[in-house]
Amino acid sequence: MDTINVGYRNNDEVAHSVYEYIKDFTNYGQKYALRPFDFHHPEDTAWWFIPGDEWPAYKYAKLIIQAYPPFRTTSGLFIGYHVEHGFPQSLQVQEVTRTKTMKVDWDWFKFLKQVEIGKIYETIRKVRENTNAPTRLFIDVQTPSLEHFSWAEYEFTWVIDQLNILASSQDSLESMILEKSFKKLLRQISLSPEINFFWLDIYIGVLAEYGKQGSNSWKAKDIWYKTLEPWCEVILAG
Repeated sequence: MDTINVGYRNNDEVAHSVYEYIKDFTNYGQKYALRPFDFHHPEDTAWWFIPGDEWPAYKYAKLIIQAYPPFRTTSGLFIGYHVEHGFPQSLQVQEVTRTKTMKVDWDWFKFLKQVEIGKIYETIRKVRENTNAPTRLFIDVQTPSLEHFSWAEYEFTWVIDQLNILASSQDSLESMILEKSFKKLLRQISLSPEINFFWLDIYIGVLAEYGKQGSNSWKAKDIWYKTLEPWCEVILAG
């Protein structure tokens, strides 16, 4: 497998270089807005490419550029797809605002359907062919106060529905992390009364290293077409 080296020093440079490349054209009929998680720390924060101008954009599946790992000590770069599972409407606590309450129009439900019909695997296969890099899956579970509660890191095998568990903090995912099928794992999560009362972040993508512009480093065009553009069809599917 190849090591992806992007010709940029930090998340801010990567995100804005890609955005400058795509901002004047549409993809699948959609333009993307670029938004950071933390305006005050642009170099280190996660950056999202959001299909539209609505903000907050919790309900949308998004393209993401962020530090790897997404919830531990930073060591590299993660590039890919991000979808969120919000809190149920029945959860009545002060920290849960209306924008964080999941409704039927959230892309989470579309995501589950696309896993069931195999659309996600087509995209994973395409990214793997484009990059010659393994595809990682991260699941992060958080409490209503948005404190990290449980997480798991997987790698998709060449049999595309199969997962290898790489690391985890068990807690709420303890009964699920040994599941090898992505479909079955998501079914368990969806049917779990406990999990459905937490916030979930799902990340699927590839890892890269920061670097300097050089003959072997990836530019904005490479990052877009090889790692991000394949996810557009998934994000914008009906």
